[in-house]
Amino acid sequence: MNPELTILGFLMSGPKTGYEIKNIAKNMMMICNLGFNQIYPVLKKLEKEGFVHKEMVYQTGKPNKNVYTLSDTGKAIFFEKLKSSPQPISFEHDFLNHMLFFRFLSKDQVLMQFELEIKAIEKQINDLDSIRVELEERSDEESKFACRTTLHLLKSMRNWYMSELGRRKP
Repeated sequence: MNPELTILGFLMSGPKTGYEIKNIAKNMMMICNLGFNQIYPVLKKLEKEGFVHKEMVYQTGKPNKNVYTLSDTGKAIFFEKLKSSPQPISFEHDFLNHMLFFRFLSKDQVLMQFELEIKAIEKQINDLDSIRVELEERSDEESKFACRTTLHLLKSMRNWYMSELGRRKP
């Protein structure tokens, strides 16, 4: 995932705060895994490069907030990045990374890790299913495809892990 492209893309639909960007990314789950530790440094870099403008919005009784808007240069950079060659799929997945070292666990501990991962994936599936109807109603065709693809990948991973868990259980 390219955090700059993602943030520029979110700003294409209008001005947003870092918090709003985080909430959008949270709803995208596997597609856009952005944390505040990525969002604010990228926004600062994009501002320094002149790709976004920051406006301080003063609020009474709560902290002021920064609202970010794309500049014309930022829009041009967004389209340049969007049309660049696709990068190979990144398979950075914590469970698979941990799996490399499961040989140091007992068989029961390994089975427990599979069960915990399956439950975590099922929660992601349920969370995405709960907002899918809303996303489908207000999204363009490409966003709908991305949402359906994410659901498909999650369900495939869950089923694959369940199959492996069944194979490993006595």
